[in-house]
Amino acid sequence: MDSSRYPSESTYRKCSYEKNSSTSIILASVNTKTKKLGTLSLTLLIVLALTLSPTSPRLTKAQSLSPHDPIYISNDAGFTPANGVVNGSGTLMDPYVIAGWDISNVNNATIGPPPGSAIHIANTHASFIIRDNYIHSPYSPAQTSGILLENAPHGIIANVQITGSYYGISVSTSPSSIIENNNIWNTTFGISLASGSSYSLASNNLVRNITQTGMFISGIDRSTISGNNVTCVGP
Repeated sequence: MDSSRYPSESTYRKCSYEKNSSTSIILASVNTKTKKLGTLSLTLLIVLALTLSPTSPRLTKAQSLSPHDPIYISNDAGFTPANGVVNGSGTLMDPYVIAGWDISNVNNATIGPPPGSAIHIANTHASFIIRDNYIHSPYSPAQTSGILLENAPHGIIANVQITGSYYGISVSTSPSSIIENNNIWNTTFGISLASGSSYSLASNNLVRNITQTGMFISGIDRSTISGNNVTCVGP
C-alpha cells in the first residue's frame, strides 16, 4: 500500500481522546436496560470478526490494495466477484468477504439510492464481512456514506479506513451487525447505528476530525457500544 495516501498524525487537530464521550456520542431512544448480545448468531459473528480481522484499527502499510468501483449489492444474488467478493459462501460460518479494495467516490457517482455510497448493501439475508478496505472521497454531500447497510443483517465491518463522506458508516434495519476496529476521519457523522439494528456491537473504532457527531445511536436495544475512541468532534 502507498502510505502517502494516508494523512500523517500531524494533520489531525491535537485533542485528547474521549472514550464513549457523551459530547461526541449521541444515544437516542436506546434501551439501556441490558447490554447482553441476545442471539447465538451474533456470538458466532463476533468469533468470526476476531478470527478474520486484525486487532488494530489501521491497515498495515505493507498491505496491498487494488482499485475498485463503488459497490452496490441490492440482494443476495449481488454477492459476486464483480462486486468485490473475494471469498465465502454467505453462510454464518463462511460469510462472503469483501476485502482488499481501494474505493474512491471521486466523481460522486450515483450507484443506488441514496447516492454516493462507496459500499452499499441492502435487502440481503446472507452473512458477509467487509474488511481491510480504504474508502475515500473529496466530496461529502448529505446522505452519502462510506459504507451503508440497509436491511442487511449478519454483517461485519472491520478494519476499514474511511474518509471524506457525510457518514463514515451508516447501518439501519440490520440486526446482529458488528462494527469493529475501523478508522474514520474527516466526515460529518462518524458512525450511525439506527432503528432495527438491535443485537449489534460497535467497539474499538477510532473516530476523529468529525464535524457534527462522532457516533449516533438511535432506536436500538440489546446492543453493546464500548471501547470507541472519539475525538476532535465539531466545527
